[in-house]
Amino acid sequence: MLRLARNDADSRGVGSNGETVANVSFTFSVFFDKILKFTSRRGGQYTIAVDIGGAFTDCVAIDDADGRTTVRKVLTTPDDLQRGVLDGLDQIASELRHPTGALLGDAPRFVHATTQSSNAVFAGTGTRTAMLTPLDFGDTLLIIRATGLVAGLSVFERHHYRNTQKPVPLVDDRDILEVAERIDHKGAVITPIDETELRAPACHIGDAGYGAVAVCFLFSHKNRTHEVAAGAILRAELPGYYVSLSAEVAPVIGEYEGSATALFNAYVGPVIEIYLKRLEATLVESGLSQNLLIVQANGASPRRRRPSRS
Repeated sequence: MLRLARNDADSRGVGSNGETVANVSFTFSVFFDKILKFTSRRGGQYTIAVDIGGAFTDCVAIDDADGRTTVRKVLTTPDDLQRGVLDGLDQIASELRHPTGALLGDAPRFVHATTQSSNAVFAGTGTRTAMLTPLDFGDTLLIIRATGLVAGLSVFERHHYRNTQKPVPLVDDRDILEVAERIDHKGAVITPIDETELRAPACHIGDAGYGAVAVCFLFSHKNRTHEVAAGAILRAELPGYYVSLSAEVAPVIGEYEGSATALFNAYVGPVIEIYLKRLEATLVESGLSQNLLIVQANGASPRRRRPSRS
């Protein structure tokens, strides 16, 4: 699978203004203090947190008045993840002697973490994705960088560099389309993008049966106009397709880093979007009255507006 190359900027959550990327792995203990500090008591009695893992689903209710927690660990239900969530919430509600609907309805905050994005990558069940790159830069992801061999590995694992292998990319050369455009390292336009010419790859993507598109042009972190223009045309020509721009999800130096992150986001984005829409609809039907907050790998918990942020 493709490993995301990480750097200090990535670990600080750079690029947090784009489409939500889906989360890789989470624990809730580091979030409890923050939740208690910022939760308003005016909305209800309990802040609720749910973490869905591969084997177990952890559900937590935090009493806003005194900080006491009620925890339930239930089996994850892979065939229908929402069922495991509701099982855990029902058990918590029973212990607190509240109807589940009242517990959800009075909650001022509902925080959710999941490994659905990493599961989709590990199992190869993400969306078939195409990628737009600058002309003559279509091999960036296939060549990768030296850091790509160790990205995501522990310090101990990096010592055994000879045992590392080139990760299998999420796309191959047939999925990568090149576009004539160029922006230099200062953000100046060298070759303007031809918006009319962009409709040809958009047509190909639609005819070939893709479900998502990643766009990564050089130095888009300095000047994102070409990526934004490409994204607007793709969304107009391919309604319903998931479009991921590197300038939104990873505006960082390094074409490999930006390309890898944008591709990862596009690959898992539709999976997460469908999952979160279903989960939120189920919770609302069960009584939830607040926005669903999604925990990200950088510790942020934005509202579920743009459902994935890889």
